[in-house]
Amino acid sequence: MNGVSTSISKVLKHLRGKPIVRDAITTTILSIIGKGVGFLIPFFIAAWFGVSSETDSFFFAFGLILFLAQMFSPSVESVIVPFIAGAIAKKEDVGEFLGKTLGISAVGLSVITVLFLIAAKPILSVLTKFSPDELSLIQTILFETAPLVVLLVWTALLSGTLNAYKIFSIPALSPAFRAIITIGFIFALKDIIGVHAIALGYVAGETVRLIILFLFLKRLRLFRLKFSITWERRFSQFFRT
Repeated sequence: MNGVSTSISKVLKHLRGKPIVRDAITTTILSIIGKGVGFLIPFFIAAWFGVSSETDSFFFAFGLILFLAQMFSPSVESVIVPFIAGAIAKKEDVGEFLGKTLGISAVGLSVITVLFLIAAKPILSVLTKFSPDELSLIQTILFETAPLVVLLVWTALLSGTLNAYKIFSIPALSPAFRAIITIGFIFALKDIIGVHAIALGYVAGETVRLIILFLFLKRLRLFRLKFSITWERRFSQFFRT
């Protein structure tokens, strides 16, 4: 047994000596913590609100917004890494590229979201069996959670940028900050505005997460962020990817 323990200790010591393995283990642990806290939100919602037509309407509307956001956010977090890494290698202005990417994506996603919101109620009234009151509630929640489309893509862009600089801890842990704010917001307002506290809580949580990522980038002083909506040829390749 002592021999096995010694061998395991040697293996662990060897792995800890390799930065890539150490980063992978640390990031995995932090990611589990970050996402694990997020999984608590539905449990609190179930405990505080139970099952009702209002919660059904919320989860239906939230699912639609989340679907729209997830069409873009997971991919951009991965796609932006080689673009940022390439800009770093070529000693280009990373702050200018990221600022333009944030600006252009915000404009484009805002247009898509507005069109989605305009079309949602007429389409849902035909395809679903929700009552008029439920459809009105769904439309309200869609408007309340609509900012998540831009917020989720922006946090994905910032997380991908940090990953390009080999900074993995904060992006991995940041979902925990979002979850804590969301749970606190829902708890504080659940008896005042009902299920709308859930919708606004998710927006507040994602906003805080975005602010934390911005502040972390600013503190690192890796580059100076320059917001713009000026289009360049390389953005065609980025958004096409």
